[in-house]
Amino acid sequence: DHAILLDPGRADFYSDRGVARLWSGDTVGAFVDFEQGIKTNPKLPWAFYCRARGWYNKNEFEKTLADLNRAIELDLTFARAFGDRGLTRLRLGQAAEAEKDFAECLRLDPTLKPDLDRSIKAILALPAKR
Repeated sequence: DHAILLDPGRADFYSDRGVARLWSGDTVGAFVDFEQGIKTNPKLPWAFYCRARGWYNKNEFEKTLADLNRAIELDLTFARAFGDRGLTRLRLGQAAEAEKDFAECLRLDPTLKPDLDRSIKAILALPAKR
């Protein structure tokens, strides 16, 4: 809040506050901040990535993919966006596409492997969709 008061033109501040609100359970406030971040700077990959995290938490996987695609389009080196897109694709049953995203994620940032492996394992442990 204080950072936004000091510099309301910084889109990343809104996106970061949106993530904090999401973690605290304030989904409505989170999306208000995500939208403000994107409105403030529609070319900031981080803003789309953060909103994608919100969509993912709401099980809105198509919307998640759209925002991750936009984040990647804006920054082809955004390793976490590739990893999260892979996780989203895995949730949607798109294993081949997910593997490509995982490979690109780890090519860009091999240090993400432990986190990615944990997330993949958690998704694979979910009950199958009916």
